[in-house]
Amino acid sequence: MIGRDILPAFSAPIRDGLISAGLVDHAAWRAGHMGKTILTPEEQARVAKLRGADRRANLDAVLAARRAWLAEQLGVAPDDIRLDRQAEGAPVLRAPEARAVSFSRSGTVSALAIGRDARAFGLDVEQIREMDPAASLGMVCLPEEAAAVADVIAAAPREPRFLRLWTLKEAVLKATGRGFRADAQKVHLAPDMLTWPGPHIIRHEGTGIYLAEWMEADGCVLALAQAPRSNTRTHIGPTS
Repeated sequence: MIGRDILPAFSAPIRDGLISAGLVDHAAWRAGHMGKTILTPEEQARVAKLRGADRRANLDAVLAARRAWLAEQLGVAPDDIRLDRQAEGAPVLRAPEARAVSFSRSGTVSALAIGRDARAFGLDVEQIREMDPAASLGMVCLPEEAAAVADVIAAAPREPRFLRLWTLKEAVLKATGRGFRADAQKVHLAPDMLTWPGPHIIRHEGTGIYLAEWMEADGCVLALAQAPRSNTRTHIGPTS
């Protein structure tokens, strides 16, 4: 099996719209498959455009591990995977069957997920690292929200609370199908969402509400988000 299966770690409301989700060390996977070319000509051209051997090697590893993981999950050969982008830029699987997909990477780690159908959802991953959140809060939060979450982040400096905020917001933005064009400041979080995984109901100003949840695994923070499905039931608030 390529990578780690992370789907069971999420709650039922979040799992509902997905068939698979994984966490892959793409650098380690590529190191074990050197000399094996599975990228399409378009993907090879994308790699070749990058300046710097390290950047080219990392993107090659990301795209190759992604294609291999998708093929394994869907029971097909890597050549049978055909990926495309929707009008707003969100990735989509065209073959062997039409499904929504979401990808994210941080450092040497890739997070990947496949939807049950073509409805967009969002996945984000960030490797846990030391950072000063003050410089970034203004990018993703309006002043009132930034002040509220800053207090929650400062209350537990050993926890990656800012990365929980970032991944939740980015997952919701991806679930809109527009990514950062949908404006992170329009994703409204309650500060206590950074203290327990969820699922949370999060509102995006303009497109509606989303279910989102974060988790921590293998030195990373991950978040998944999707619009609620008609048969979804969710508990709001931490369980005792």
